[in-house]
Amino acid sequence: MGFDKLSPDDVTLIRAQIKTNAIASQRFARLGKIAWRDAAIIELLLQGVKASEIGEVRLSDLRFNRLTIDPKWGGRRVIELNQATREYLDHYLKGEDEHVLLFLNQRGKVVGQRTLEQMISKLGKQINRRLTPGMLTRTGKEPED
Repeated sequence: MGFDKLSPDDVTLIRAQIKTNAIASQRFARLGKIAWRDAAIIELLLQGVKASEIGEVRLSDLRFNRLTIDPKWGGRRVIELNQATREYLDHYLKGEDEHVLLFLNQRGKVVGQRTLEQMISKLGKQINRRLTPGMLTRTGKEPED
């Protein structure tokens, strides 16, 4: 059985849905913050960041439109952030006291694998497609419109 890779149409649908979710959640401060965080995480996965690396990303790794990924195991690399990812990160970090790790849950702990899997599974249900974190990462960086 081969690995599922998302089509460009799937990626477009995912990007539209995460933006819709984030905008719809803005009415509620707490939900809005979570939705912007989730949108940023999904965009990073679509740009090739692995699910296991998400919890390791530090605020200091973020510099303007670049994110340095320096995993415990593996090579260090720099990811050029697309405009949508930067927008989502800006919304997520707005009014935030600085914290060391970038992606935290509501209790201030690192977003774990299970949370990522649940977030992406829920997104998949919204677009009627089975999704996993690996599918998003394997899709890699897609050309922007």
